[in-house]
Amino acid sequence: MIPSFNEVQRTLTLILRKLDTPAIQLDRNFSQKEGFIEAYRILDENCTSYDLIKVMETRHARAIAILAVDYLNGKCAQDKLLSLQ
Repeated sequence: MIPSFNEVQRTLTLILRKLDTPAIQLDRNFSQKEGFIEAYRILDENCTSYDLIKVMETRHARAIAILAVDYLNGKCAQDKLLSLQ
């Protein structure tokens, strides 16, 4: 099911919280941080096409971005997107 505007706003808030954690700032979590920064942009700009995903340095980051697009298209649940490590 395609998320409502309010659901997307809540997801954006949760992504920001994730990005504010000290652990994500560690070098070993670079791909996760990169992916969630792109996921935030995707949700904020309502990008519903994989073609709009920016070039990512890691496959892990790209996977997070792809799930963000899937979330907007109703193909991925919020908890699935946010639970990626």
